[in-house]
Amino acid sequence: MRVYLDSNVFISMINQEMGFFFRPLFREAEDFFSKVKKGKHTLILSDLFFKEVIKHCFNSREDILNEFRKKELLFECFSKHDKLFDDFFIEGIHLTDCIHIRNALASNCDCIVSFNAKHFSKACNKINVFDPIEAAQEFRFP
Repeated sequence: MRVYLDSNVFISMINQEMGFFFRPLFREAEDFFSKVKKGKHTLILSDLFFKEVIKHCFNSREDILNEFRKKELLFECFSKHDKLFDDFFIEGIHLTDCIHIRNALASNCDCIVSFNAKHFSKACNKINVFDPIEAAQEFRFP
């Protein structure tokens, strides 16, 4: 399975983030990555993913890639720019989320995984979007 990774999953893990009501987002992210590894799924990392992680975590692109290598995760970097998608937008969805959707579609992903899955709700007719826990349940990651 090809899984487009929203940067907030990785950022939550790196920054040891907690959500509302002491929800341990970093542990959910770690568990998700562990299940992706066991299931031998491929994570798709876009240029926007790297830009957002660098902005929030102050890591270099190489540091980020090394973290995925250290975790022995399968991944591909996606940086294709297709003019057909230049004007791609979905009403009611933020521009950066539209770019994530565009990238996921252009890289033939099966789904997007994000802690902000609700932000993508208007795109549900284009691609499935799950938070890390839902993805593990939906696709029965081992």
